[in-house]
Amino acid sequence: MTKLGLILLDRIVDAESDNIISAYEKRIGQLQLDKQVMQEKIANCGRPIRDFDKSFRTAMDFLTNPYQLWITGRMEDRHAMMKLTFADKLGYVRGEGFRTPETTLPFKALRHCH
Repeated sequence: MTKLGLILLDRIVDAESDNIISAYEKRIGQLQLDKQVMQEKIANCGRPIRDFDKSFRTAMDFLTNPYQLWITGRMEDRHAMMKLTFADKLGYVRGEGFRTPETTLPFKALRHCH
């Protein structure tokens, strides 16, 4: 144990105020919880969050019919669909309308698979 650690330990042992003791106990409890969280993160480090098959199926479902994500009505889904489909913001010219959008790589590749 370091010198600072010993000094802090002495202060904790010598504390007589219930408020101070309670604060020390609360802080120690939080540090123990933080330690457990870090140990779990270390144990799961390098492992994928989802398995490959599920991720692949989700991606293929989206590529098959991106409109399904749009019709959910949720703004988060619509925003995700726009980001996954178009490479950049949609261009708009007043009086003419939207410009032809630049699509993302998966849709460019699928365009050639007729």
